[in-house]
Amino acid sequence: MRKNLFIFSLFIIVLSCSPTLGQTAEVLTWNSFIQTAIKQNPQYQVTIKEYLAAIYANKSANAIEDWNLVAAGIIQDASSPNQSSAFYPTYQHIAGYSVGVNKYVEQTGTAISIEHNNNRINADYNNIPISGFTPTSPYYTSDLTISISQPLLKNAFGLAAKKGLAISDETLNLAGLKLGEDWEDFINTLRNDYLAWQEYKTNIDIYDDKAEKAEKQLALLKKQAAYGLSEELDLVQIEQKLQAYKLLLEQAKMAYQTQTNKILKTIGTPLTSQAEPEKFKPDGKVAGKEQALAYLENDSNLKKTLAALASIKKAGLAIKENAELMDVNLALQARPNAFSHGFADSINKIGSNNEYTLTLSGSKPFFNTKADADTEQAQADYEKTLKQNEQTMLSAQIGLNTLYTNLEYLNNMITLNQKNLELAKKMLDLEYKKYQQGRTSIFFVLQAEDSVLAAESTLCQIMFAREKTFGSIKSLTDQYLVEYKESLKI
Repeated sequence: MRKNLFIFSLFIIVLSCSPTLGQTAEVLTWNSFIQTAIKQNPQYQVTIKEYLAAIYANKSANAIEDWNLVAAGIIQDASSPNQSSAFYPTYQHIAGYSVGVNKYVEQTGTAISIEHNNNRINADYNNIPISGFTPTSPYYTSDLTISISQPLLKNAFGLAAKKGLAISDETLNLAGLKLGEDWEDFINTLRNDYLAWQEYKTNIDIYDDKAEKAEKQLALLKKQAAYGLSEELDLVQIEQKLQAYKLLLEQAKMAYQTQTNKILKTIGTPLTSQAEPEKFKPDGKVAGKEQALAYLENDSNLKKTLAALASIKKAGLAIKENAELMDVNLALQARPNAFSHGFADSINKIGSNNEYTLTLSGSKPFFNTKADADTEQAQADYEKTLKQNEQTMLSAQIGLNTLYTNLEYLNNMITLNQKNLELAKKMLDLEYKKYQQGRTSIFFVLQAEDSVLAAESTLCQIMFAREKTFGSIKSLTDQYLVEYKESLKI
């Protein structure tokens, strides 16, 4: 009866320890985690929307060369509209329209406008002193105006517009590079979160193993004490050590559960779900130091980003320098006119009376202080950007070099710590044999057990630190963009 009651109680305890009744934890692999996060995480979607906004902004800037349609209508009633001569109508009604198109040619800076006007005029000339003369009404006036304006110095050949479009194109290029950088940071952050999850799970396994061994040793000592083979001091020492291991285990469980919640929320999974990470396996697939440094300095996204920033500043400087030039414009306007008593004739007869105007105009402030100051500021900004780019690249080179230096020492530390762990385990075996032979106290066995625990914990920390170093190197050398190029899509 007591045996059955004990089994039933144990069953209840096991079930109560599970967050969900009868539910076992499902392994969430790294690949599943990253793929789900890419599809559902809001941070990933924000970077995409930023890039799409840059695309539309670039399209808007390039719309400068679009043809534009301009249309207008007019209705006018007037009594005695013109009394400057004896030949004027006492009443005049005008109804008309104008329709045209205009375009800016970015490559040359030329503005082109074509406009057609047509008016129907109904007028009364009752006041004309000439007997028997009454002008025909209504009548029509039409014209076709073609205007071409060409800057010759300032913005010659569309320099300001071309530089403006170049800035827009570089800004779009910069947005694409930033998108890649954001994606790399996103993946590296997720990778570190997943590694922390694995590390906490590994700590639980380590401390749980120590607590289990301590419980077995305590049970054995209690049996020995019953026969007078163990001292009370031994019991107190092993029980104290068991409590210390249990405390470490609870701390590891707390950290693990907190990280589990973070992992689940990152991919939008309910916190009631059960998940655990896959078993940790070292990666270590990174380029060699010299190869990585050469890539960073010549082909990396960082290098391209710095080049785009410098290009934008240089184009802005060219625009400011161009603004200092004298404003000289050549304008040509051709206006074939038509006058008729019928609408169809008015259009057909366009060109009967022609007007041509050729204008050359120029202007320049006596003191162009603002343009000069803007140019000097743009020059200073450009030079500042070049120096900032040098500093940024230098910092990246130092950072990457430091990562490889750390990696070298971490590898050495892992090798040394593995040897240390082997010696600690050997020491534990020897101390335990001495204790079984009655030649030493349980205190020295517990010390040896602590040495093993310290070596295991240190080895775990170093291995995960090395793995995070791998991730930082991959992020800095754009390897994540290559590894996940099939998943990183807009």
